[in-house]
Formats: sequence, C-alpha cells, structure tokens
Amino acid sequence: MPELVIHNILIAIIKMLRKDLKEHRDEDTILYKILGLDEEQQTLQLNIYNYYKQAKKIIQTEHNLSINFGYNQEVANMISLHIILPSETGKIGIGADEGYMTNIDDTETLYNGYYTSVYEATYQIMITSNNSAEVSVVYFILKSMLLMLIDQLELMGLRLPSISGNDIVMQDDLTPVPIFHKVLNLTFTYEHNVPQALQKSIIKNFHYAYRLVDYNTEDLETNTTITINNENS
Repeated sequence: MPELVIHNILIAIIKMLRKDLKEHRDEDTILYKILGLDEEQQTLQLNIYNYYKQAKKIIQTEHNLSINFGYNQEVANMISLHIILPSETGKIGIGADEGYMTNIDDTETLYNGYYTSVYEATYQIMITSNNSAEVSVVYFILKSMLLMLIDQLELMGLRLPSISGNDIVMQDDLTPVPIFHKVLNLTFTYEHNVPQALQKSIIKNFHYAYRLVDYNTEDLETNTTITINNENS
C-alpha cells in the first residue's frame, strides 16, 4: 500500500532529523546542510528570521509533525502532515499479466499465479499550520529529504518517483481560519499484485457452446456443448 510506504518514510525522516540534531553539532547536522547557509556561504535568513534556528525548533518539538491519513482538522492548526490521494489511474495488461509474478507454496507444493495491474498515482503530503513561515520551512525540508531518499522510494516499489508542489487555498467555511496549506506532490508508478487462488475457489466449471454454419446455405450443421471441469485444477 503506497500510503503506508509514504507514512513509514515520513516517520523515518523525522526520527532521523531529531536523532541527528541530538548527536551532532549544528554545523555537522543534515538540517544545517539543508538550511544553514546560502550559495554564498552566508547565514540563510530573511530579516531576523533565521531558517535553520526555526527549523531546528520545529523538528525538536515532539508534538509537531504528526502524520495523518486524510485531512485531519483537529491538528491542522499545528504544524502537521496529512497524506492524501488525489488521483490514481490503473492500467492492466493482456490476461491481467498472469504469470508475470508467481509463488510456490512450500506446504502443499502448489503453483500460485498472480494478476498484476500497474497504477500511475499521485499522492499529496499536505503541510498545515497557523504559521505560514513554518509551512514553508517544513515544505523545503521534506522536499530535500525525499529527494535525498529517492533510491529508498524505488526500493519500496514506488517506481520513477517525481516531486512537485503547490499552495492550496481552502474554503473558509470548511477549514478554520487562518490555516496555511502547502502540498508536496509525489507522483510514481507502482504494481498491484493479487493471487488468482480466489478465482479457482469460486469458478468451478466453464461451459462452451458453439455451432458450425454452412456459409453457403446459412443452415446450422452442428450444435455442440463442451463442459470443462476446473474443480481439480
């Protein structure tokens, strides 16, 4: 399930950053390498807003960055993450790609085939807070960390991942005001495999009825029914 993969990766990112901040000096942390200095090796800040110091405070605060499935209004005013599925499109091969993936049951020595469908999916990681600067900082951190872990996404089955993002303006009558929203769009391809054993337990017999026609006279010559028993297949 892609949402579980994304959920586990987000948890790993947050744990990694918190552990890294505890064990290393500021200048040696991953967070500092992302938000510490600009291209001219100057402190990254806007007026008096120091991005690294604010990011460090966000990460180290334990109740921050809760991860939710779907949009959770109860925590939207705090800096939190919400995993949302806006679109998913499936594509199935001829014969549902039967035989592309197989499994041998060691207990009964049975050959189990699988059906496979390929999905093009876009999942959103929505970042919410009542502070617009916090949303922007977390957005940049997650974008950088996901790019850093692109190989991990591939190994977990989220193939050909690409990362994009955008702001979202919510309806005032549906969400508390003021709450700021920004989303990371994670687009990828993945395979969904299901065993065909269920089909064999449901379908027992196939009945084929066919007839041969003389195309010159259009008279029916033969009417034959064949029954194929699939019960012991």
